[in-house]
Amino acid sequence: MLSTKQVVKRTGLSVSTIRRQVLTGNFPSSRQLTPNRIGWSEEEIDAWEQSRPSNQIVLQEVE
Repeated sequence: MLSTKQVVKRTGLSVSTIRRQVLTGNFPSSRQLTPNRIGWSEEEIDAWEQSRPSNQIVLQEVE
């Protein structure tokens, strides 16, 4: 399980953005680990990251 801090660091999203995305169904839901702690499945975060568009730009050689 990943902590909120780990998810923020890994995704580059703020806590507020993560909460909004969860509410709209665009980000995996967290799980209640203890009364004061939540976490995310690493596998679900991996899958979410894989589903995102790549920021890589592919340059083609002009002849």
